[in-house]
Amino acid sequence: MKNLFKEKKEFFKDHWIWALVVLAIGLRLSFAMAFYRWNENTLLDAERYRRVAVSLLEGRGFCEWGNHPTAFVPPMYPLFLAGCFKVFGVDFLPVILIQAVIGGLVSWLVYRLGVQLAGTPVGILSAMVSAVYPELVVISSFAYTETLFIFMTVLFILLLHTAMRSDKIKDWALAGLIFGLGLLIRSLLFFFPLFLFLVFLSVKYFRRFLKGLFVMLLVGYCTLIPWTIRNYKVFHAFVPVSTGGSGEFWIGTYIPFEGRYRHQETSALILKLTQDAKNEVEKDKILFHAGLKNIQENPVRYFWISAKKAFRFVFQIYENIPTGHTRTPNVWIMLVLGMSYYFLLLTALIGVWATRKTWKKWIPLYVLFGYAILIYSATHFVPRYRIPLVPFMGIFSAYGILWLMHSFVDSKFPNAHGNF
Repeated sequence: MKNLFKEKKEFFKDHWIWALVVLAIGLRLSFAMAFYRWNENTLLDAERYRRVAVSLLEGRGFCEWGNHPTAFVPPMYPLFLAGCFKVFGVDFLPVILIQAVIGGLVSWLVYRLGVQLAGTPVGILSAMVSAVYPELVVISSFAYTETLFIFMTVLFILLLHTAMRSDKIKDWALAGLIFGLGLLIRSLLFFFPLFLFLVFLSVKYFRRFLKGLFVMLLVGYCTLIPWTIRNYKVFHAFVPVSTGGSGEFWIGTYIPFEGRYRHQETSALILKLTQDAKNEVEKDKILFHAGLKNIQENPVRYFWISAKKAFRFVFQIYENIPTGHTRTPNVWIMLVLGMSYYFLLLTALIGVWATRKTWKKWIPLYVLFGYAILIYSATHFVPRYRIPLVPFMGIFSAYGILWLMHSFVDSKFPNAHGNF
């Protein structure tokens, strides 16, 4: 088994990965052009981002309605939209075409990470997954944060792994910078380094990285300072990234709906709860305390629902495309998503098992998945929120597939040592 992932330089050349990147970009561009009018870029999150971006172009700053400042969304994606709108006009088509290119480049980052973790064959196969996986292809055609966030998250984990290999301060600092910029797109990973710190502190082997991790934390959180200062000046409150988190928390703790978002019903309940709030910071505080109250009144039920959300995080798929309303199940879409996702999940779980003997190099990915499951089981989850983890599932899947292939060859041909 020791030769399982030995690099085969005579076969795997750089042109393989660039061919995959071109394929990935081509698939995303084709989907974007074919189904541009079919997506929901005038609904839900996309419309909120558009309003803030237009406000920036009109010189009103980060406002969603009129001259009322907002911190509901982190600043980087509205800035990205504003830049695109400035050059191409207020039209989502150029945005999703640019996102198609960014999404395609994720395959190259996945390749580099796969090579670092387990060799070139794993890098190539995991890049293939990222290039053609349906959800990754489709999501770039929606004006959501996912495409930019996926790019920055994979880049961050790649740089984190590089820093752990070199243990150089400059590498830790660079990882911290990308971590901070990623938070300004989406705040999901805000506490991730703290979880990593606890793991490093508790395992003797990793304690040598504590100094570097501190540098990463320092640089990453310092990246937020200008935006945090802006929020304090505007709202007179400490808002490191955005104010939307308490809404997600309340939704996840609302027992009658079992932590699910029910569109108009949920929106009506939130509006009723926060009708006396003077601004979105006050609204956030009300929802946070209401969420805590939900847990205090029904702790056993909440933890049972959280366990169910963890199960949904791992196994749930979408029934149909996003429309801004409750989805009507589409058997063909469910079939495509189900077949692709459950195959990926099964082989990724095999990959996780197969990496147990070399677990130290995989620890950032283990912690990342554990962290995401914990966050979404405690708050609110929809399958879209899992998409940023798909590239990492692809790496585990590639490892698992090659491990199975090698195990089969070893069992049938004992003298064939790692001919992959």
